[in-house]
Amino acid sequence: YGHVMRESWLRLFALVTSSITGRDDATWLTDLDFTCWLKNVRMILQSSTKIVELIEVNKSSVLVHCSDGWDRTPQLLSLSQLMLDPFYRTIPGFEILIEKEWCSFGHRFAARVGHQENKSPITDRSPIFIQFFDCVWQMMRQYPTAFEFNEELLICIADSLFNCRFGTFFYNSEKERVENSLMGKTVSVWSWMNHPSQISIFQNTFYQPTNNVLWLSTSQKSIKLWENYWLRWDGSYRPVPGYSEVLADYEVKFNQKLQQEKEKVARLAKELEELKQSQGHVIEPSVPTPTSPPPIEP
Repeated sequence: YGHVMRESWLRLFALVTSSITGRDDATWLTDLDFTCWLKNVRMILQSSTKIVELIEVNKSSVLVHCSDGWDRTPQLLSLSQLMLDPFYRTIPGFEILIEKEWCSFGHRFAARVGHQENKSPITDRSPIFIQFFDCVWQMMRQYPTAFEFNEELLICIADSLFNCRFGTFFYNSEKERVENSLMGKTVSVWSWMNHPSQISIFQNTFYQPTNNVLWLSTSQKSIKLWENYWLRWDGSYRPVPGYSEVLADYEVKFNQKLQQEKEKVARLAKELEELKQSQGHVIEPSVPTPTSPPPIEP
């Protein structure tokens, strides 16, 4: 599984950086399909949806375990919990979900990312964690108000995986992090993100909590390239506004239109009042006089 995802990732990386080398994008869609990245994302979402269906519809217990238990397992479990439990769609809940399913249960970050390069052969590297964020973004795209966080949070965590600014994703297990006294040597990415000066950057302005299960469309037509992540270094790409920015723009325009209509109503009311006064009397609306019911004959 790891090597298949790695090959898909490398093909995608070569494609999205092709503008730097002057490559013609006339065959962009064909080349994107050749990477198989979106197909792989779709299969992960399909499997997660199947888990949710077994739990929510069939009321069944589900045991999820891949060959080693630290690649597909955290992917599928994390995504299914996001679909089922609204707590994990909050900022604190999402952080707990990553700590629980990825950090505590032993996803091999060092091996999969290539930290400590001399100890991590290329054959061990794979974009499992990044693929998870891509799948979360697909969810957010289909349910733009169901998550307390926005895509900036996803990009920030994904970047911290590679830039080594924080120690949250160092080493291959919780055991190794404890043995190397990581907590006393590095800062957690959560401490930085939850700081009052930063947290507002990652909040979804139009968050509307819902207890409903997030049933996803897993048709290939519904799976899109995460452009604001994969194409952000492409000089020919113009960033797509996030859904929060789009909705905020609509809200501003709506409020402007509403204010204009209120001013129009006030102006018409004033003109009507002036017209009544110029005629020397006030026109009162006619109100029908209530009548008594007929007497009941004994």
